[in-house]
Amino acid sequence: MALSKLLQKIMDFLGSIFAQKKVAEVGFGAAVELISKELAAEENALCESASMKFSEVKHLVSNLSKNAAALESQKIDLQEGNKAYRQIVATSQKNLARQLKGLSQKLLPPSVATPASISEYAPRALESISGLMPYWKNIALARLILKEEVKEIGVNLKELEGILRELHEKSSSGKIAELRSLKAIAEKISSFESEKSAMEKAVAGAEKSVSASQQAFSSLQVSLASKQGSPEAKELAAVGEKKALLETRKKEIVSRMNSELAPLEKVLKRLSSLSDSALSPRESEVLGLLLEKPEGAIISDPKGEVAKSLLSKAKAMVESGSISLKDSEKEKRLEALASLALKDFFSEYFWEMNKCQSELGQLERQVSSLSVSSEIKALEASVKGAESELVSARASLAELQGRLHDTAEKENSACSKFASEFNSAFAGKRALAEN
Repeated sequence: MALSKLLQKIMDFLGSIFAQKKVAEVGFGAAVELISKELAAEENALCESASMKFSEVKHLVSNLSKNAAALESQKIDLQEGNKAYRQIVATSQKNLARQLKGLSQKLLPPSVATPASISEYAPRALESISGLMPYWKNIALARLILKEEVKEIGVNLKELEGILRELHEKSSSGKIAELRSLKAIAEKISSFESEKSAMEKAVAGAEKSVSASQQAFSSLQVSLASKQGSPEAKELAAVGEKKALLETRKKEIVSRMNSELAPLEKVLKRLSSLSDSALSPRESEVLGLLLEKPEGAIISDPKGEVAKSLLSKAKAMVESGSISLKDSEKEKRLEALASLALKDFFSEYFWEMNKCQSELGQLERQVSSLSVSSEIKALEASVKGAESELVSARASLAELQGRLHDTAEKENSACSKFASEFNSAFAGKRALAEN
């Protein structure tokens, strides 16, 4: 018997569990509609209540205006009793009447009760009543003589405060605040969704741009590699190598001449600083080239005749002391001058330099005859431009992808918050379906 009762209790318990009504799940769109519907109902109820309360407020404000006028009209005879005391009460009476007149204007409710006008009016009106606190001294003093008048003012103010506090509490009630918060989050989610959709289109366009830029870049690279591997390009490369060898040879000739001139630099500089009368214009010209641009001197004075004339004059000036040198270096400089004067400038410098220059000229003409050179340069420029466009397209795509990711993160965060607040607000009634 005991066992059957126990089994029955277990069955009843399990039955009660399975009999529990399952909470209906709704999607985001249905949830938003439900929120809007409930918020509208709450706000309509608030507006209906506020409309009636506004009428009461207007009545009480009218009473306050009458109270202020009545208070102001009361005459306090300063000759009766304590004059100083009565003077203080009379002053308090005037101050209180003035404050009540100003308060009446501030407490006038909006002509139409809307959720926005109620939310703005109620806290502001309450604050205005609180603003009377510094004047309670006036009220207390005035009450000493004008008891009935002040008592009525107190009753009206207390009733007004109660109505305004009720309005404020209703307009900022937890239910309305909760529904408004949900509505605001839903609007953010919709905004994020629209923004994300626009960004996804922009990303798709940027991806196509990158693909097109990559294809153009790759195609130009293939064309350039093909052109660079052509027989004409190989011929151009061979010519380039020959040119480089000839340029190196020219530098060697100039370097050799510089080495010959190095020991004489001080002597030649001092010769250059002497008066123009010591040198002819032609000698001054060649001397300048020897000091600044020896290769120019080789071309300008191929046989070295002017150079040898300069060396001869320099030797004579060193020997005469016109160009002064220390005894320890004088002999060395004279030997270097004599040695350089014996050089065959034409054979040792000009002929070799001229030969290099001539061969370089021929190679330049050969390069000019090969159109592949300009084609390669044009392709190289195109490859560089295409690479720049590809880098720019990739940067734009990365920026858009970053913005899309940020927007998606914000949307996910807003959705999580919406789900949490919705399930809390409609607990036991509705639940937000998981995506």
